[in-house]
Amino acid sequence: MPDIRMSSMTGVPYGPTENRPASPSIGQTFYNGTLGVQEIYTSSGWLPATGANDFNVTLSGSITTATFSKEYFAGAYTIASALLDSSYDIYVYDTSGNQVGYTKSPSLNATGNFNKIVIIGGSTGDLLSFSYKTTFTATNTTSQTTAGAFLSSVTPTSLPSINDTATITGGNIANNVVLTILDSSLNEYYPKSLTVNSSSSITFTRPDNLPIGTYSLKAVNLNVVAPTGSNLHILSNSINSGTAPSWQTSPTLPSGTRLSAYSTTLVASDIENLDVDYSLLSGTLQSGLSLDSETGVISGTPTVAGNNTFTVRATDSGGNYVDRQFSLLVNGILSDSTGGLTVTSGGYKYHLFKNTGSDSFNCAGAGTVQILLVAGGGAGDNDHGGGGGAGGILYHSGRTVQLGTYSITVGSGGLGNSGVPANGGDSTFTDGASVLTAFGGGRGSTTNADSGGNGGSGGGGGGANSGVGTRAGGSSTQTSNNGGTGYGSSGGTGGGSAGEPGGGGGGAGQTGLNSNSSRAGNGGAGRNDWATWLSAVSSLVSGDTLTIYNTGYIAGGGGGGSTSGGDQVQASGGLGGGGRGDCNVSPGLPGVANTGGGGGSHGNGGATGADGGSGVVILRYAV
Repeated sequence: MPDIRMSSMTGVPYGPTENRPASPSIGQTFYNGTLGVQEIYTSSGWLPATGANDFNVTLSGSITTATFSKEYFAGAYTIASALLDSSYDIYVYDTSGNQVGYTKSPSLNATGNFNKIVIIGGSTGDLLSFSYKTTFTATNTTSQTTAGAFLSSVTPTSLPSINDTATITGGNIANNVVLTILDSSLNEYYPKSLTVNSSSSITFTRPDNLPIGTYSLKAVNLNVVAPTGSNLHILSNSINSGTAPSWQTSPTLPSGTRLSAYSTTLVASDIENLDVDYSLLSGTLQSGLSLDSETGVISGTPTVAGNNTFTVRATDSGGNYVDRQFSLLVNGILSDSTGGLTVTSGGYKYHLFKNTGSDSFNCAGAGTVQILLVAGGGAGDNDHGGGGGAGGILYHSGRTVQLGTYSITVGSGGLGNSGVPANGGDSTFTDGASVLTAFGGGRGSTTNADSGGNGGSGGGGGGANSGVGTRAGGSSTQTSNNGGTGYGSSGGTGGGSAGEPGGGGGGAGQTGLNSNSSRAGNGGAGRNDWATWLSAVSSLVSGDTLTIYNTGYIAGGGGGGSTSGGDQVQASGGLGGGGRGDCNVSPGLPGVANTGGGGGSHGNGGATGADGGSGVVILRYAV
């Protein structure tokens, strides 16, 4: 063995490794010329003495890598920054490339000798001083050959489409690197695919369903502590998933009509000019309609009326989407309408309203409706008085209607009594602010000079001894005619102006008969212009009304009352539902329901005149 030589300056023995003193005592020192350090003997063997294993590293940028010409020993080191900056991550490696230490704090524990260091972060130009403090025996090592991954840039930054890819550049990227895509709430998404090109490059494919937004990228090598001191393994807010399409179509779609072909197009545009597909997210389309997912066209022939709401999602090829709720009104066709009693005959659908008072026509679609309004007949008077006037008739040959509800009123017959009998009630059809009105028939007049039924559309019959049935007020668009008179009169007259036919005292169509010295006048006949209508709805009525409808006439005047002397012949009701007058042994008969006929009079001063017949409203349209 070569001799151990002593330093003349310090008295510390020195020599090559193989010349270390034999059987040294704890604390004995030796300068190892082979390793170039002063050693001290410890319970763990020969280890570098304090100060002999120190070194400095100057940071050359955000990533600093240094390989030393010698090995530094395992043990504990303190780290001092000249700039007092500790925002770094430090990795050290042995000569075989194994990682033997990591820190992000001002101290480092190396589990083995090392000759390479990687520093991520810190301040460029800073001087880090590593001072060896204590030593320990390494118990294990890791086979990881890289430090924590760090990321520098990504290209491109916008990934709007499914299967779009981007390439990340950085360093220390291991083959088992895990790339995570983070949103602002730190929710994690993972690439559809990932390729490690090299230790400094990754290519990845964006997830298929990545919500719209801006994302950060994080790379972590498995089994390696991520460099959280510097966070250089994260590229904050570095990519975005594109923008959602924008709806161009209004939420309220053009309306359609049941059983008619329909088509409309939903349009959502994409700022990246990506293809947009459409899908029904919630709700339903009307039966018979469908949505084309490629074109956005809603088409078909709806079989059900109604207003449906549904939500459609427009999704571009990048998986970005936008939702919108739409409403689509499908109008019913006119023949879907309801209200009253209905029957279809001769290519028309009829709606018969026969109950007095208010009712409604529930129109299911746009079209043209013909309207026949017949008002209630007036009541006949007593004491040899005139018969009641027939209700007015108003006909509209072509009324345009829309989807909605229309109010209808059927006029009641005027009530007879021992005092003053009543006029008949009006029948109406209300279309918004516009009202079509057939005016009620006038009451009959009493003996001698009673002026007759004021206020109805038809004058009542005149009383005995030239009593005159008049019409005061009402509509100038309806006509009144002379009515049946009481006995002994030269003939009753009715008021009214020319225009559409109205109910007169003797009926809607003709003058009532004059009386002789003992016989009352008959009520005038009604009109038969709507015989086809009456025949069509005859299945919906019964009794006397059916009999009248079978004649084809409506709105006959009431017969006048006769005297108690003479031949005592009863006056007939006018053809079309007018009531019969009587002699002194029989009461007058009322007008027939739903015909607008006037009521018959009575020949005895102590009796009551008969009621007028109620009116009717009939609508029809082609089907």
